[in-house]
Amino acid sequence: MKEPRRLVILTTLLLALGVAVFSQRNGETEFGVDGSYYFQVARHVAAGDGLVTSVCLYHQGLKRLPSKTNIYPLWPLLLGGLGKLIGVTTAARFFPRTLFLIDLVLLYLLVLRINATSFRGFDFGHLLVLMFGCNLLFFAAASYPYTEALAFLLIFLALLMIERSGAAAGAVAGLAFLTRSQNVVFAAALFVALLIVRRWRSAAAFAAAFIVVLLPWMIFLATFVKPFTLSALVSMYSETPELPVFVQLIHPKGLAWFVDRLRGLITAFNPASTVSFVHSFGFAALLVPIAAVHVIVTWDGLSGRLAGLRARPTLVSTLLGGAALSFSLLFVHQRFFLEWLFGYRHGLPFILLLMLAVIELIAHGGFSVRTIALTVCMFSIGTGALAIARTSIWRPHPWPPAPEAQLASWLAQHDPNAIVLSTNAQVLSAISTANFRWAVCQEEPEAISKVLRLVRTDYVAGYDGEQQCPFLRGLVGPDLQIIAIFGQFPRRLFLMRVRRPTPISSPPPSAPGG
Repeated sequence: MKEPRRLVILTTLLLALGVAVFSQRNGETEFGVDGSYYFQVARHVAAGDGLVTSVCLYHQGLKRLPSKTNIYPLWPLLLGGLGKLIGVTTAARFFPRTLFLIDLVLLYLLVLRINATSFRGFDFGHLLVLMFGCNLLFFAAASYPYTEALAFLLIFLALLMIERSGAAAGAVAGLAFLTRSQNVVFAAALFVALLIVRRWRSAAAFAAAFIVVLLPWMIFLATFVKPFTLSALVSMYSETPELPVFVQLIHPKGLAWFVDRLRGLITAFNPASTVSFVHSFGFAALLVPIAAVHVIVTWDGLSGRLAGLRARPTLVSTLLGGAALSFSLLFVHQRFFLEWLFGYRHGLPFILLLMLAVIELIAHGGFSVRTIALTVCMFSIGTGALAIARTSIWRPHPWPPAPEAQLASWLAQHDPNAIVLSTNAQVLSAISTANFRWAVCQEEPEAISKVLRLVRTDYVAGYDGEQQCPFLRGLVGPDLQIIAIFGQFPRRLFLMRVRRPTPISSPPPSAPGG
């Protein structure tokens, strides 16, 4: 009776979450910032243009647009390939949501691989499916054409394969890296896990398969990233060395580096912080440090469990993979957007550590520990479900918004191959088929002037409220001329033509004998 009950419970949970995610309205009206970037690359793929971009990000200084891109390729290739069959917009709305449900099935199987204990058919797998499926960040990411849904499919699949085939797990980990470059630490962790459990041949096969999967991508990059370096696999390349690529991270040195890492660790589990794991997973995130303490306190019973780890590569790989993906964020202290990424989409792999913590506390804890852990889990699930319900009943706003739609129409009619600089470059690229360069409000006019001088830029698009942004202040007079205004206050969109420098003409030749 247990197996049918488990299947019925899982099916019921997936149906409920499926109805919620496919009825979610936010993702049907827009694609998000990063999702818009992937969308426009996928649109090029569907049109047969190849892996090219109409957006120049972080001041790469791409001289021509569209241009080949070194963004991680697997997601836009799959999205564009499917878009060729059913339309890119349709694919962007429904493909990640389908992957969301597949992710939950794979997560369920992974949890059962580690601990299959059940109570009247309800097991750890069902609990974790609810915790991850009701995580608002993961739910929202799967409502947009972001990389998360595909990345987690490959992460869970690699962990499920690691016991049976190191080569297969390595190949899938390679695909996970081609989906999100941050997954390089996940691949490294799985390789180390195989070494720890003394599966030498599997570790060698894992590394070989991982490299083989990456080789075609490296060969492609070498055709346009000159000179080619391995950094092109993990960060945007530049075509204009005189234009430094936008620096996103804070780089403290000396003792400040260690202090900064400690600050990050405290932030990661701070319940009051909006950038912590607690912000994403609720108070259940605190079960991870509690479980770590529980393991230390029950040290007498640990020796038997450690002795059995060599026979459990899935558990070791999940632990190391989750730790690598979660705590590598300690080294990502940003000066732009969010200061830390624990409570953002990048922190979602924390689910791997949370899975192990829940199993540890409920399976090995006393009655009070089990009760507290289960109560915290249910509370986090409930708050996540309520947040999802609130977003699902929001009325969608018109898409595309009137100012952006008018801009796209103007560009299509007057200058379809234009290159426009904007702080909203990614989103505009999903609406318009023109080309865009990215800027940030806080940049000084001198930096933007340098962009305008060194790489072709035809227009600058600015919104109401951006008049006080340093990047626009001082440019409107000498370098820019307003030629069109779209929309109505307080959300007008100003289109400004870039004034070309007047060339210095040579004096006319003197007349003979003059």
